[in-house]
Amino acid sequence: MKLKFAYKAKSIEYVYKIGPSSCMKGSKRVRAYEGPDLAVAYIRDKKQIVARSVVWPAKKQYYTIYAKPQDCKYELRASYFGGTYYNVTRVGKDYFKMMKRLLNEAGYKKKRLAGARLSKIPAKKRGPGYYQGFIVPSVDGRKGFEVGRNYITIK
Repeated sequence: MKLKFAYKAKSIEYVYKIGPSSCMKGSKRVRAYEGPDLAVAYIRDKKQIVARSVVWPAKKQYYTIYAKPQDCKYELRASYFGGTYYNVTRVGKDYFKMMKRLLNEAGYKKKRLAGARLSKIPAKKRGPGYYQGFIVPSVDGRKGFEVGRNYITIK
């Protein structure tokens, strides 16, 4: 599997739409990640997006990895010949571990995304993801937001 990146709002929305489950699936809030600092890293298995993480490419940082549940199959293996004791072994792909390994191989470290800038998108109405008149996505590990002249900065 290869680590890929979505930088533009439309691509980021697509990753959230068909990727691992999210409270922001189908939400326009993810468009704010198109700011000058962030992108969404993801991996595919065949045609499915199976893991994603919001990343800060210039600083090689990520905070949380979201992955589809492990593609599991179970095998029963006899522990000794002729016995009744069986060992259950999980066989399959662990997408979380794959994503973490690929991010680490690319030089990324787990760290809060404090200081990263989000696109400043005016909100048409109040509701989830509303902050001082602007749309903001859920950002794990944040301590708030700061609204600047051109961007919203993660605290």
